[in-house]
Order: sequence, then structure tokens, then C-alpha cells
Amino acid sequence: MNTMGLTAAYMRHNWQRTGYNVLLFAIGTALIATVMSLGSRFENSIDRNLHGIDMVVGAKGSPLQLVLSTVFAADVPNGNIALEDARKLEANPMVRAAIPMALGDNYRGYRIVGTTPAYAANYGAQLASGRMFGKSMEAVLGSSVAADSGLHVGEKFAGSHGLSPGGELHSQFPYTVVGVMEPTGTILDRLVLTPVDSVWYVHENDLDAPNHPTAAHREVTALLVKFASPLAVIGLPRYINKNTTMLAASPAMQAFRLRQLLGVGSDTLVWLGGLLMGLAGLGLLISMAEAVRQRLYDLALMRCLGATPARVVGLAVLEGVGIAVIGGGLGLAASVYGTALAAGSLMNGQLGFAPAGNGAMLAGIFGIVVALGLVGSLLPALRVYRLGIPQLLGSRS
Repeated sequence: MNTMGLTAAYMRHNWQRTGYNVLLFAIGTALIATVMSLGSRFENSIDRNLHGIDMVVGAKGSPLQLVLSTVFAADVPNGNIALEDARKLEANPMVRAAIPMALGDNYRGYRIVGTTPAYAANYGAQLASGRMFGKSMEAVLGSSVAADSGLHVGEKFAGSHGLSPGGELHSQFPYTVVGVMEPTGTILDRLVLTPVDSVWYVHENDLDAPNHPTAAHREVTALLVKFASPLAVIGLPRYINKNTTMLAASPAMQAFRLRQLLGVGSDTLVWLGGLLMGLAGLGLLISMAEAVRQRLYDLALMRCLGATPARVVGLAVLEGVGIAVIGGGLGLAASVYGTALAAGSLMNGQLGFAPAGNGAMLAGIFGIVVALGLVGSLLPALRVYRLGIPQLLGSRS
């Protein structure tokens, strides 16, 4: 029998020991790979969604809530700010650009955002079909919205009041789809974009509202601000928070807080996965040492039939590495499925996740698993490398 066939026979004969070690490797690998994959995708999504945004300005309240509700569409806003105050801030010489956001409605759970074309341009969005909105009650759909709803350019839809499904339907104020965006890997994919005038028009319930966009009582939810110079990083947020009724929040700082809040649990899971993999390696070492001891007569017989010491060692190493490869492969397969499932669930919760790009990381994890299998089997195998046939038979007794 060749080496591969003999190794497979040994693994089948000791199926309980083999299964135990495979299970430990699989669970440890799956846990580490899933947590690290989700963490990588989360970090990537944060970076993509923060692109081009130095400061978020909104109503007084929680800075983290302000950033989550505007940049990530994952919370409710603190409130609104007066349009007059927003326009004063836009004119500030420390501000290079300010993108307005007006929230209040949704379409099938996807947020309808009153804004300007600059919002889509900030993320480098390209149109898959149609054009960008140009007037009130025109809408451009994110790629996920279009795919889920089946809406196409030229069709109409009505939004519902509030940021979650189930609100009052504004059926008397339908939007017309004029464009659909290509996927961007940002929260933009899960938004419906329309001019700010559209939001005012719907909520003021005034057919003439689009003709009066400068009404003094109007409000926006927030401004996404790009600084004009590095000096604005310190001075402008402090001025806004101290001297106005608005709140200025640093999205980078709040994202760091968010990473800290989520990092403790994920680090614990990674350590737990590492512990399980370490136990798998130790268990493999112990079980392979016992297996080698039990097979000394077989090994002596193989030597009598002409097998070299290297082949005898290779037999044990191949079994240990095979166990690690099977366990690691099962763990990675479970991780890929679990990551896709978890990412899909988080996206349904309106936290946009960037596409996966973790091939190198998963390959590295798999390499560590194989290395553990190699070390766990090589150490016991080396015990018999220098032993002659009489010594092998004597060691068995």
C-alpha cells in the first residue's frame, strides 16, 4: 500500500481520535477566520463611508448618534438644524464644502435622503442607468435598493414616514426614479437620493413648497463638512459647539469609539479561537505520540520491507498534516458561509459592509493550521527516525 493509502487507513481505523482533532481545528479556525473577516470588512466599510467627510454638524445630542445616523444610516438623528444656520456654516471660510442631508422617510426600510449630487460624487458613484436627479421629487436609487425593489428608471414609488418600515405612506407624493447607481461598497448602495426640496415638499404638504426653497422655517438634518485647511480641524468644531445651537462631531473620532466598543468582544473571540487551535495542536501532538507508540511493530515491519526512515517519518507527518488540512478546510468553509450570513444580516440592519477581500488573511490562517499539524506530528515522528528495527521492536515492549 502506498503512503497516502496507508495514512488514510490509519485515520479511518482511529476515527474517534481523528474526528476529535479535526473538530478542534475546525472550530478554532472557523472562529478566528469569521471574527477577523468580519472585523476586516467592518474596518473597510468604515473607511469607505468616512471618505471625504471631516466633520458632521447636526442637532445637539450624542456625537456618536449623530455620526451613526448620518454617515452609516444606523441610528436615528438627534433632531434637525435650521436651514439658516446651515447656510451660514456653508459660507464659513474654513469650510471647503458642505453637503446637506435631510432625513425623515423611507422606502421599504431604505432611507430617503434629501441632499445634492455632491453626496453621490463624494463616494465616486457612477450611474448604471438614467441620470442624476435635477428637480424636486426625482429620485436616484442605490444599487441594493434597485435590486431589492425591482424599480427601474421612469417608474414611480411613494415613501413612508419615519426611518423604519410601517410608517404612514405618502401616497399623494410619489417619487419618479430617474437614475440607478452602480455598487459602491458604501452606505450609498442602500439609500434613495433626492433633492432636499423633495423632503420639504412631502412634509410641508404644500403643493407650492418646491417653488419656495428658501422658506425661513425649513430645516435639514445634518451637514457633511470638508475642511478648507488643517487649521479648521481644531478651531471650527470648537466654535460650533460653544457658540451655536448645533453639534459638531468628528466622524473619525466617533468611528474610533465604535471600534473600541466592538473590539473587546471580537478580541476575546479571537483569543478563544487561538486557544482552541492551540489545544488542537497539543491534542494532535499527544495523540500522534500515542499512535506512533502503538505502531512501532508496523513501522519495524515497514523497515524490514525496505522503507527508509524518512518514509516512516513521512507517514506520521502526513497523517497529522492531513488532520490539520481537513479541520482547517472545514473551518474556513464554515467561516466563509458564516461571514456572508452575518454580513448580510448587518446590511439588513442598515450597516453597509464592504465587499470581502480577505483571501490573503484566510490563506495565512490556513497556513498556521497546517503548521500546527506539521509540528504536532513531526515531533513524535522524529522519535523513530534514528531507531533501527531491533530498537523499534524493543521500544514497543
